[in-house]
Amino acid sequence: MKSTRWICLLGCLGLSACNQPEPAPTVTQTGADTASLLAAADALDGNVDKVVHRCYVCNLGMNGKESLAVEHAGYTAHLCSEGCKQEFASNAESVIANTKIPAK
Repeated sequence: MKSTRWICLLGCLGLSACNQPEPAPTVTQTGADTASLLAAADALDGNVDKVVHRCYVCNLGMNGKESLAVEHAGYTAHLCSEGCKQEFASNAESVIANTKIPAK
């Protein structure tokens, strides 16, 4: 009788582990290269000047600061914090590839 309870308990635990939600996939612009993604982000402010004024690490959702700028692939990216600047500087290609460009 005890072994049946353990088997039932273990079975229930095993089943609950299978129902864990999977992590959300990252958003990637397939087929787009870094230069075209940077150009699209650059154009968000209406000025095509090779300066991305929104924080790339924050998914271009907020303005960056000129004092926290990083150069990458011929563009200047303004970031909003020192942490975002470090993240972008160390993983720029990945950050750019996984950022969905918002509509203007």
